[in-house]
Amino acid sequence: MIEDRHLAQAVAYLYQGNLAAADAHCRRSLAARSNVAEALNLLGVIAALVGLGAAAAGYFGQAAALTAARDNLSVLASHPRSGASRATPGYVLIKAWGFGFWSEVCHVLGGLLLAELTGRSPVIQWGRKCRFSDGRGGDAFGLFFEPVSALTVESLLALEDGVSCFPEGWNREALRRDRWSKRPGLGALEFLARPETVLVCCVFMGVADLVPWIPPEHPLHGSSVKACFKALFDRYLRPRPEILAAVQEFRERHLAGAPVLAVHLRGSDKVVELPELAAVNDRIMALIETVPESWRLLLLTDDACLAREMRRRYGTRVVMTYGRRTADHKGIHYHDGENGAALGREVMIDTWLALGADRFIGNGCSNVSGIIDILRSAEGRESLLVLDNQLIENSWFL
Repeated sequence: MIEDRHLAQAVAYLYQGNLAAADAHCRRSLAARSNVAEALNLLGVIAALVGLGAAAAGYFGQAAALTAARDNLSVLASHPRSGASRATPGYVLIKAWGFGFWSEVCHVLGGLLLAELTGRSPVIQWGRKCRFSDGRGGDAFGLFFEPVSALTVESLLALEDGVSCFPEGWNREALRRDRWSKRPGLGALEFLARPETVLVCCVFMGVADLVPWIPPEHPLHGSSVKACFKALFDRYLRPRPEILAAVQEFRERHLAGAPVLAVHLRGSDKVVELPELAAVNDRIMALIETVPESWRLLLLTDDACLAREMRRRYGTRVVMTYGRRTADHKGIHYHDGENGAALGREVMIDTWLALGADRFIGNGCSNVSGIIDILRSAEGRESLLVLDNQLIENSWFL
C-alpha cells in the first residue's frame, strides 16, 4: 500500500497515460521527502516512456536500493533508448494557448526552453487563439516584443512535402488554417524526445515542468526555476521600444519624487480558481499599512471595485495607469469588444512600472505577480508575495 498521497496519485496518472501529471506528483512527493526510492523509480519509468534513456538510467540508478528499479535498469540496459534523432533541421512552433497575457508569455518562455533542449529553431505564432491581437491577423507576439528569430509559420509551410508534426492532428493544412488540436493530458516533457520535424506547442509549456529535465550538458542544468526564467527572459524577450517609452513617460510624470510601493490586487475571474481571494487581498492591504504614508502606491489591478476601495482608503497616494478594469467575475480579456492589443500593452506597462518600484507586494497565485517577483528577486530587489509563486511549481492543471 502506498502511503504517500502524491506518489499514489502519480501511479494513478501513469496508468491513465498522463505522464506530465505523474511527473508533477512524483516531484511533489520528492519535495516532501527527498530520495524516495519509489518516486525516483517512477520518474525513471516516465523518462523511459518518453524516450529519455539517459535520464531514465539516472533515476533508476538513484533508486537502486529498490528491486523494481534494479530490474528496470537491467531492462533499459538491454534495450537502450537514447532518444529520437533527426537527419533534418527541427522546429518548435509556439502557439498562443488562449489565456491571460503573462500566461501566454510564460508559455513562450517554456517553448523557447524546449527549443534549446531539443536543438530546434523557435517559431512564435500568436494566432487565432490569442486574446491580445489587434484584429488584423498575423502574429500578435510582435505587437509587444521584438522577434526571437526570423522564422514564421510561412517558413514552416515552405518546407518540403511530407513534413511531420507532433502532436497528432497537426499537419501542413492544420498549420495553414491555424486549427487547434491536442491530446488530453499531454504535457511538456512528452515533447523532449520526439523525432518529428515540427513540435507544435499547443499545450502549456511550463518552464517549471521542463527544468528538472535539463540535461547536464546544458548551461542551465542545476539552476533553480527562477534562475531559468530570468535567463530565458534576458535572452529572448525584448519589449517594443514604444512600450518602454510609455513606461518611462508615466514614471517621470506620476511617480518621480517619492518612494514607490507597487501593489498587485487580483479580482474578476481569479476568484473562480482562488475562492479565498478576498482574504488574500485583505492580507495584501494589511501589508500596505506597514509602509510610511510618504510612499506612493502604484496599484496594478484588473478590478474596478478594488481600484475604488484603494482610492477610498489611500486617496491621492494611489497611482494607476489608465488600464481597462472590470466590475464582474469575468476576466477583462474575455469581454467581447475589448481591444486585445491595448489590453496586452497595458499589462506590460504596469509590469515594467512595478519592476522599477522600490518595493512590491502581490499575489503568488497570479502570473502578473509571479513574473514581477521572479525578475525583481533576480536583481535583488524587494518582493513579497502572499501565497507561493505558482510559476515555479509544476503545472497541476494538466
